[in-house]
Amino acid sequence: MIEKLIIGCLIVLLYFDYQSIKQDNKSKKIYLMLSIPAGYMLYSYLTGRNLPNLDDGFQVIVGPMAEAITSWLQVK
Repeated sequence: MIEKLIIGCLIVLLYFDYQSIKQDNKSKKIYLMLSIPAGYMLYSYLTGRNLPNLDDGFQVIVGPMAEAITSWLQVK
């Protein structure tokens, strides 16, 4: 549990580093785009919940097509 708190504190420190790049508009947009998934993953890590991630999204999108291709390529 202590390692989870340490990682959480590091993420919070990185978030407060945002104040130093507040003037540059392009860096601010990139930082916010990266901090949203990082916050989601941090929440999943700290709570221990198995929340949906990027792999689950790919499974929904390309899963049926991949299974069809795999069934076509099976040797009987």
